[in-house]
Order: sequence, then structure tokens, then C-alpha cells
Amino acid sequence: MDAPSKFAVLNVGVNPVAFQETLDILFGWISRGEKKYLSLCNAYTVTEAYDAPQVGQIINGSDLAVADGMPLVWMAHALGYTRAERIYGPDLMLALCEQGQSRGVKHYFYGATPDVLAELSERLLVRFPALKIVGSYSPPFRALTEQEEFDIAEEINAAQPDVVWVSLGTPKQDLWIGRNRPRLNASILVPVGAAFDFHSGRKPQAPTWMRRSGLEWVFRLLSEPRRLWRRYLIHTPRFAGLVFLQKFKLKNFDPPSDLPAAQANICGVNVDSIRLNELLERIRMAIRNDTWLSVYNANAHMINLAQNDGELRRALDEASIVFCDGQGLRLAAHFLGNPVPERFTPPDWVDQLEGICRDENAPMFLLGAQQGVAEEAAQRMKDRSPGLQVFTQHGYFDHYGEDGLRVIEKINASGAKVLLVGMGMPLQEKWLRWAAPRLKVNVVLCVGALFDYIAGRVPRGPRWLTSNGFEWLWRLVVEPRRLWRRYLIGNPRFLMNVLRQKFGH
Repeated sequence: MDAPSKFAVLNVGVNPVAFQETLDILFGWISRGEKKYLSLCNAYTVTEAYDAPQVGQIINGSDLAVADGMPLVWMAHALGYTRAERIYGPDLMLALCEQGQSRGVKHYFYGATPDVLAELSERLLVRFPALKIVGSYSPPFRALTEQEEFDIAEEINAAQPDVVWVSLGTPKQDLWIGRNRPRLNASILVPVGAAFDFHSGRKPQAPTWMRRSGLEWVFRLLSEPRRLWRRYLIHTPRFAGLVFLQKFKLKNFDPPSDLPAAQANICGVNVDSIRLNELLERIRMAIRNDTWLSVYNANAHMINLAQNDGELRRALDEASIVFCDGQGLRLAAHFLGNPVPERFTPPDWVDQLEGICRDENAPMFLLGAQQGVAEEAAQRMKDRSPGLQVFTQHGYFDHYGEDGLRVIEKINASGAKVLLVGMGMPLQEKWLRWAAPRLKVNVVLCVGALFDYIAGRVPRGPRWLTSNGFEWLWRLVVEPRRLWRRYLIGNPRFLMNVLRQKFGH
């Protein structure tokens, strides 16, 4: 599973992820033996990164940067990233320990005092009897020499942990991870601040209601006023002021270079400002790196459906990429002040996708349409792209029952890397959301009537018509009984919703 695209907070990029989604990403790294590190960001971390470019580089170089503070979660929600949740370091540590027991995940603790480490290990083993703790180290309260850090890294590697938890406080723990990530073989390095003190019982933790409502800072300030007054009484107001300047573009910031292009929010649906060549490259890299990429297309009909379908909206929110597949949608994005660079539709670039799959030796699977249509489309694809492997399954089955599970097994058994689902909106999007945790492909794409076009069952309009925003008119003429409601009622409805959004209703 890929992390979702980042949003900018001052000069830091943050991934708007849910809590369980974060755990799934971490377990995926561990299972594949990858070498990654996580950054947990809050108001204090972000201001430290703003003041110290070295800290900012380390956080932006992380493989996943999550919101460890409610202000960042609120910012994510305000920007339309409603899936974002607070990834609180101490809670993440407990969840990974608990869920990692059955997976044999091995843990190493770096930081705090020897007494705290001993109590931490003892309490965690009482709570999680099958937990595997392979070592711990309490560094001296001074700067370590290069040789000392090298020796400690050798000691950690000898213990063969999957996860190294680092509790040195911000920004020391981030700087330590930045220096030692290349030396360490563990899959994941995670900075967790005061988590060791909390879980060892040395320091009290704020009540759950305070943590969820953004008031944990009050509890911590009252618990440790001498140590934390500067963080909460100076850094937090300063963070709020800097965010205000960023919001109203009163000051220039230097966001990370890997931030994605902006999204256009159209009637509550976020559409990525992405070009076709960028999308094709993302697909190629997902195949090469054996990572997950879900790609959905949006048009006026999709926006209309999403207004009254919460499951469809959740599917769109969780997609890796939602691209513009309608000229009306592109015009709406421009009208609303967040233009997308281009509109492209699968029939126009499926031949380029075939070339990528052929060159990367990545089999394709076509799922959808009436019996025989996908087979005809697959044969035509193989004829024009010799060497391409294509598997098929028609779309008329019990999608969420035992038939659905058998189809997923068939897809996985084929060894396909790219799955094209052509079952029409919103079924294809909602089915993929249900099937995604069970699928073993790298890339999934919703393609609507693509198989009918390739097989020659449904004619496409002339290029001059489809490229200038009138494909809907051609489709209405070809299939009036099936599509009249979508275009003659849906298009005016879409226009009215865009106007309401534009003028604040």
C-alpha cells in the first residue's frame, strides 16, 4: 500500500493517513524487508523544521510523515483530506506491539535511562506476552562520537530488530535517525518522544478526551511546566502565526520538492492536478517497486453520484489518484479557481499502458463487461502489443459474495500486476474498495466502457468531437435509452452544484 500524497505545512510535507492505514503501511515494509523511517509531526516539530533546515530535510526525506498533533489533523481536514487521523506516537507504539505479536515483529528500544527501559520492557511484556523485544540501549546524556554511534549501530544490527523505537525528544531523535538510517538494517525507525516515559509509568498521560480534542498540551504543560513552557507558550503560538501567513500567502515558504500538484475540490470530490505522462510514470514505478496504486477517473457523472453516496466518496478519498476524465470537470475546476492541467480518458491512452505492461513484463487482467467482450478486447490488445499477457473475467457475477471471492482468487492466481475494472460507475469504485485488501496486484484502474470500445462493441465518436468536450453528445446519440438521464438531467445538475460551490451555497 502506498502512502497518500502529502500536503504542505510551512516547509514540511505531511501524509494525511488514517491510523490503521499507517499500521498497514508499516507492516508492509516489514514483510518486504524494506529500510524505511517514519516522521511524527506536530506543531513543535514543524517549527523546529522551519528554524533548522537540517531537521526539515530529515522529515521531508522520511518515507512517511504523519500528523502527531491535532492542529495538523485539523489542517488536513480543512484542505479536504478527511481520511487523516492523529497518529499519536505512544498509541502507534502500542498498536504495533499488539498487532505485531502474531507476525513475529522484533522490537528494539533506543533512548531514556536504563531504569526506564527496564520498566518499559517489563510492562509491555505483561501487556503483550508474545511481544519480541530483542534489545535496548540507553545512550549517555552527551553528544556521541562518530565511533560510538558506529558501535551502537553494530550492536543494534546484531540484535536483528524489525523496528527501532527512538525516544530522545525533538529534534534530537530526528537527527539521530537521519544520521543512522544508512547504518541500520532494521526495516523501520520510529521517533516516539515521551512514549517510553508514558508506557514505563514514569510520567502520567493526558486523558483520552484531552488527546482527542487537542488539549493534551494543557495537561503536559501543567505536568512539566519548567521543561515545556517554551514549547507550548512560545512555539505553539508562533506555529499558529506562521500557518496564518501561509494560508493567506503573506510569506513565502519553501515546501518539499516532492509535494504533488494541487488538487481541485469539485463539489466535495478531490481531483488530482496530474498530467498523463505523470500518471503513466507513477504506474510504471508502482510495477517496478511492487507497491500499491489505485487510479480512479472523475467526470461530471461521478461528481453527481458522489453527492448522495457516502461509500463512493470514501472510495474516492482513499484512491491514490483521481484524474480528470471529463471536459466539463476541467472547465469546472478552472471556474472554481483550481485548474487541472489536462483531461484524458482511458480509451485514448490504453495503448501506452499496454506498452508499459509489455516492457515491464507485467501481466494485465481485464474484469468487466458482458461475457465474451473482455476476451475480444484482450485479443486485440495482444495483437497490437506482441508479448503482452492479458487475463480476463466478465463482470456478471455476485460481486460481494462467494463469487466475488473466487474472482479475486482468480486475479491473484493469474500473477497480474495491473487490474482494469470496467463495471461502470459507481459499482467498479465501490467493488474495488471492498476487494483491495484481498488483491495482490500493484495497480488497479477503473475504466468504465473501455472493453466495449476496444472490442468494437460500442463506437467512439470522431476525435474532433471527443477532444472538444462533446463526447457526451456522441454517447447520448449512440445509447439514448441508457444515457439520457445521465446527460440531460445530470449535466444541468452538475452545473448547478458547481455554481452553488462557487458562490458559497
